[in-house]
Amino acid sequence: MRSAVSGVVERAAYLAASTSVIGIAPVVPVTYAEPLHVSGQLTSLNSISIGRAGRVVGEEARPEAARVAGQGRTEAVTAPVRRG
Repeated sequence: MRSAVSGVVERAAYLAASTSVIGIAPVVPVTYAEPLHVSGQLTSLNSISIGRAGRVVGEEARPEAARVAGQGRTEAVTAPVRRG
């Protein structure tokens, strides 16, 4: 099964190959993604876009994403709120 990151970067790569002027910056959900895979995919996107790639790091909020990633959790993971 393909990860959410693969789908996002794959669509961005298609867009990058179809254009030559605009910058490409997909929102990459990294909650359950492996950093090595994300960096490799973004490096490929940057190469395809000839240096026009960026990234917006996002959080995966769908509970089913944890099951797909093999985490076994069914609730979304959220960071504690800091008050001060």
